[in-house]
Amino acid sequence: MQKKKNISLLISFVVLTLLCFVVYWFGHSNTTLQIDDNLFRVDDFKSIDRIVLSSSNQKIELEYFDNRWRVNDQYIADRNLVDILFATFQQAVPKRPIAERMHDSVSLELDKSGVHVSLFAGTELKKEFVAGGNAGKTQAYFKQISQSTPYLMVIPGYRVYVSGILELDERGWRDKYVFGFNWQNFKKLEAKFPGSPKNDFNIIMQDRAPVLDGIVKVDTARLNTFLDDVSVLTVDAFVANADILKNGDPIMKIRIEDIAGRSYSVDFFSMRPNSDQFPALIQGTDPALFDGRKLERILKPREFFELK
Repeated sequence: MQKKKNISLLISFVVLTLLCFVVYWFGHSNTTLQIDDNLFRVDDFKSIDRIVLSSSNQKIELEYFDNRWRVNDQYIADRNLVDILFATFQQAVPKRPIAERMHDSVSLELDKSGVHVSLFAGTELKKEFVAGGNAGKTQAYFKQISQSTPYLMVIPGYRVYVSGILELDERGWRDKYVFGFNWQNFKKLEAKFPGSPKNDFNIIMQDRAPVLDGIVKVDTARLNTFLDDVSVLTVDAFVANADILKNGDPIMKIRIEDIAGRSYSVDFFSMRPNSDQFPALIQGTDPALFDGRKLERILKPREFFELK
């Protein structure tokens, strides 16, 4: 009797052990699903020289030529943003597939309003996928073109909306430097004050040094500081609506010419009501906004440079 009982207990033990093993195996395999971190990466990012970001309402083409990244073959691209874009491509990894019950809805939304990302090396397409996210921009999703499974994308160690940089418009990609040229090629600067012509002044280069035309005694420290501030002047934001300029004539106009005869210009207008930003017109065509603190260093009349 005891022997039969022992055999029965042994069989029960073996069965329970097998059941535990099966539960552990399937449970463990589900929670440690291995996802290829390189699912949305290319082998050699240094070979990428063109990136196309297409959505239902815009197409952004970033292309590298003449030692610069350019936006839609029209503007110089913000190099810092391009660096961030490549860092995103290199560091973003799929954390997990989207829950099965959400596959269809997320996939359809990506197809409808996501950004189609294409990476090229020369004419060769190296990688393409669709990127987007939830309505609150708190979760980013990528999916392969040939697949319907979206993945939750993260950058390990950071809480960031991975798809954010892929959703920038053309204005967002533009280089923010107003006078983006080599200042060793500086030839002349003209500053005009339409409301007060007596404040106008010209700065020219003579013997590799800036000279304020018509002023015998010049405060060179102030002159050099002014040129430094102009050289690093950056736009806070390019805007689409030129109506921001409809508040009178410019308060100051700056035009710069380089030794090759190319000209660069910006017209500043009065600060908008209830705002700390100055509207401006870049190159006579592109409306933009500048922080008031930047303009304080630029809006200098002729007498400011006279040595007392």
